Parts: sequence; structure tokens; C-alpha cells
Amino acid sequence: MRLRLVLSWPRPFWPASRLRWGAPPLLIGPQEKTPAAEIRSVSGRIGSVGDAEFTLDLNKKEPEKRKMLIDSETKMESQLAIGANAAVDYCSSDGKNIATRVMVVPDSGLRP
Repeated sequence: MRLRLVLSWPRPFWPASRLRWGAPPLLIGPQEKTPAAEIRSVSGRIGSVGDAEFTLDLNKKEPEKRKMLIDSETKMESQLAIGANAAVDYCSSDGKNIATRVMVVPDSGLRP
């Protein structure tokens, strides 16, 4: 059986007493965390379709158009068509709306 001898220094004389193997490093100064991209959802009628973008018309009463970008990670569940209804999950980055998932929703045939 081995006997281990542990030396303990008073804290004022040992400034690195909080350092341990496997522990996160001590951070000094203000730390800024970048917020995770928040995923939002929107639905509307597709107004235009481009190579890597499309436009959604959101309201019938007060027309609002929202431009969505498509990248290599966008999950397309069906083909985009002008005039079709779509539900889009997206995240905003640097003022640009990047679609993460696009679902074209068929018309239900019900009219208000």
C-alpha cells in the first residue's frame, strides 16, 4: 500500500491553486458568447423563385414579402412553384434569412 503525501499551500501564496488537470481554464476579463442561431417558422405563398433564393408573400391584406436564401444544407421536401403555399423554417444571419427546411403545402380547397 502506498502512502501519498499532499502538500497544501495557503491560497494567498498559491495563485494557481484552482488549476487542476481536466478542469476548464480560468477566464479573465469579459467573455462574450455568440448566441446560437434561433430557428423561426413562417408560411405564405411563393411569389418568385430564383437559383438560390425565393420570395414569400406573407399577408393578403397587408402585402409583406420576405426573401429566403437556399444553401447546401436546406432540406427541400418538394419542388418550389410560384403561387404554391409553403411553410419555411429559417434562421437569420447578418440580416439574411437562410431557409433550413422548406415544405410546399397543397391548397386545402377551403376558402374563408
